[in-house]
Amino acid sequence: MVVKAKRVGKPILRKVKRLATKDSIKDFGAGGNVLDLMTIELATSLIFLVSNIYGPATNLNVVTDNKLEPEIKKEISIQNPISLEDHVKEYFKEAPVLAEIAKCESTYRHFKKDGTIVRGKINPADVGLMQINEKYHVEQAKKLGFDIYTLEGNMAYAKWLYEKEGVKPWKSSSKCWDDELDKVAYIPSEKIGN
Repeated sequence: MVVKAKRVGKPILRKVKRLATKDSIKDFGAGGNVLDLMTIELATSLIFLVSNIYGPATNLNVVTDNKLEPEIKKEISIQNPISLEDHVKEYFKEAPVLAEIAKCESTYRHFKKDGTIVRGKINPADVGLMQINEKYHVEQAKKLGFDIYTLEGNMAYAKWLYEKEGVKPWKSSSKCWDDELDKVAYIPSEKIGN
């Protein structure tokens, strides 16, 4: 049985074989079998030592009779995945205008592809899905127990803000979502802030 590892690999096995020459084991009175056994023991020890220092080999395969044993792969299947857009629409089903605002403000995104939070193009202090402005709202959100940098905290604070002030905090993007107001719900004028 020979152990091959991508990270450790054949160069180490060659070095081990060079170190364990027949001259070094003459004292044991053995031939090639002891050399092979000693090579395996040294290789195993070296692999163990290297893996303790650098972590395990990335792709460790055991070779038996020149056949690779099949690698076991774990797969996670997600039944009926939900998109962020669907999640937002479900979350704001009592106030669907907020889902339309999220569409206009961030195109239903809370994080960019690189994992950083979405920030406003015009005002970088606007953060997340609902583009909550840090300058004006972060302290109030903290007092209420909302973290506007998380998706759920951003949406929860937006819902609280809507219940308190209506759509006034998002009035600057109203050209985008205002056309959708008639389609999604009736909003009393005092909630719009006219």
